[in-house]
Amino acid sequence: MNFLPSTKTEGGRWSVAGQAYQGSVAADGAIEFATRPEDIAPSDTGLPAKVRLVEPLGAHLLATCDVQGTMFRAILESDLQVKA
Repeated sequence: MNFLPSTKTEGGRWSVAGQAYQGSVAADGAIEFATRPEDIAPSDTGLPAKVRLVEPLGAHLLATCDVQGTMFRAILESDLQVKA
């Protein structure tokens, strides 16, 4: 599981790695944004990540990334071209 720190902004919005997401209006302070590595898909938008290591795992690739100083992992299709 990946966990990223988030901070509350306005109107129930939360900032995660520079991106704004709708979330709990009632929560106070900081919460953690969580996502599973298998639910990650490469995109030109969304969380900015720098790939640090790519490990082939047969049918998949395990990409270890840096998202604003936090380790983040993604499980990707093995035919995807990823550069570390």
